[in-house]
Amino acid sequence: MKRTSKIAALFMAAALTAAIATGCGQQQNEQSSANSQSVSASTADSLTIAIDADENTLTPFTYVHGSPGFDAMSLIYDTLFVRAPDNTIIPWMVKDYSVENDSKVYNITLEDGLKWHDGQPLTAEDVKFSFEYVLTQSRTRFSAIGKKVESIDVKNDKELTITLKETDVNFVNNSLTDIRIIPKHIYENQADATTVTSSIGSGMYKLIEYKSGEYYKLEAMEDYFKGSPKVKNLNLPIMTDNSSIQQGIISGQLAGSTEPISAAVINTFENASNIDILNADGYAPTMLYFNCEREPFNNAQFRQAISLGIDMDTIIQQVELGYAAKGTPNFIREDLEEAEKGLSYEYNVDKANQILDELGYTQKNSEGIRLDANGAPLHFSLLTYSDSTNRVRTAELISSQLKEIGIDVEVTSMEATAVDDKVWPEFDVSKGRDFDMAMWGWSAPVMLNGGSLATLCSSDYAIGNNNIGGYKNDEFDKLVSEYQSATTIEEVNTASREMQKFIANEYPFITLYYEDNLYACNSSVYNGWVASKSSSTLNVFSFLPEEVQK
Repeated sequence: MKRTSKIAALFMAAALTAAIATGCGQQQNEQSSANSQSVSASTADSLTIAIDADENTLTPFTYVHGSPGFDAMSLIYDTLFVRAPDNTIIPWMVKDYSVENDSKVYNITLEDGLKWHDGQPLTAEDVKFSFEYVLTQSRTRFSAIGKKVESIDVKNDKELTITLKETDVNFVNNSLTDIRIIPKHIYENQADATTVTSSIGSGMYKLIEYKSGEYYKLEAMEDYFKGSPKVKNLNLPIMTDNSSIQQGIISGQLAGSTEPISAAVINTFENASNIDILNADGYAPTMLYFNCEREPFNNAQFRQAISLGIDMDTIIQQVELGYAAKGTPNFIREDLEEAEKGLSYEYNVDKANQILDELGYTQKNSEGIRLDANGAPLHFSLLTYSDSTNRVRTAELISSQLKEIGIDVEVTSMEATAVDDKVWPEFDVSKGRDFDMAMWGWSAPVMLNGGSLATLCSSDYAIGNNNIGGYKNDEFDKLVSEYQSATTIEEVNTASREMQKFIANEYPFITLYYEDNLYACNSSVYNGWVASKSSSTLNVFSFLPEEVQK
């Protein structure tokens, strides 16, 4: 079959005929012709990269998921600081800065040449507006950052001072790497940010076309302040079929994908020509969440019994084929500086059964399932995304393992949005929750941000804005207060470790494993990919000119 025919078959199978009709197919054919004459390419006029979900209009207020939505949006909207591929924090839009008054005052000087995609200059007023505007929006996690700010003093177009309400040693690492700077002239008269559909940012790429359910087209900003991106055009067809994505990468019709590959298909890619496997330690955990507001999951001993009944090593070997690191009960991956070392989960069926017996679940039905005080079997639902094969398989193994301790778990696979509506309605933890257990995952920045346990477990939802399980404990909240009052990085890490030790005995969730970041890329199409520990291949460092790489 000719290459052009393969393209048509591939994209028709993925329901992308409209994308071809508007030019993507033609660009791919031209690219295929160029590929046949080039073994390796460090620059490209156009790349086609599969994006595995429709992420709305890719504004800071409309993207849907941490990956791929946040990754794609991050090419369009800049932050003051960024997390480099090795997880170090570097200034981005910031030329110079200083920190004063026990990390409460941040003096910032912006870089030269900053401007919006529509040509208007980006100034310190835009930065100030960005922090203030998020406070007016109910459906954005960035509002938690805005709430930290006492005042912002704009000195001129390039200089400003941010004063916080309280000391925050991690303000640069956590907040200034996260909050997107948005254009005041676009948003200032918009009461609802989600109604703004034009993605006007200051990033290295601008969104020039989006067709719901079909594709995105991004165009490089040739005069980007960090230098002209190495790839001029990014075509992002929305593809959810993993087989089609795999075939596309191997054949060269796709340069890569925002979807990490499964360990099960590594050999297939390794046996193909011109395929590179980017492998980096993963910091996006796969987790089992409990609804801590619902009996019996409001009992820490019951949650502990479940953790004792789960054999994570077997799950990692059978689902991830060993390409994952075992989780820890303190959530924080052990190789991070902040982590409390030596905390680990135990697989012990006998101990799990002993705890359940002590809790009064001694009677069983004919199928060996324990009964509660009312004689009802311990039967629970475990929600998971239907389109995540590994999560479904993990959930099924958990269900099988928990039967050994007399707990019946029914795996319920649903579309991602349906799961989100039950676990995290409107992405606002104060809206409540409607589930027993759920398979869940956080993007890497959640873990890499200092003091992430505060956001995951504080009962004050202004702080615990990621507390989807509704966990509440007064003693833990006191530890959060101590963490927030720390004034040095040493004090912060010490306070964080106290939070970790506490949560390790509470089991508000189970951190099952940290999946390795495995991405397949066709190097005959493009070989400038940069493996990142905190994002997909769709990161600014994959397209940044070599002379300004950090």
